[in-house]
Amino acid sequence: MTKEEIINIIKEKAKKDFNETTNLIAEGIVDSIDFIYIINRLEEVSQKEIDFLDIDPNNALSIKGLLEIINGLE
Repeated sequence: MTKEEIINIIKEKAKKDFNETTNLIAEGIVDSIDFIYIINRLEEVSQKEIDFLDIDPNNALSIKGLLEIINGLE
């Protein structure tokens, strides 16, 4: 999965501009419901399951972190 694909999925729900390292929740880019939608879309597009028991959820709050998580999945 590419960074651009992740950005496009986030843009579906984003309430304002963001960059690669922006904390999407803390900065009010998306709310918790939007974030769940984003995770579900990432799983659909990548065809990989994200198990938050196996990762640090704080890493999942930015584009950079999401990209690392998705690309690190088997």
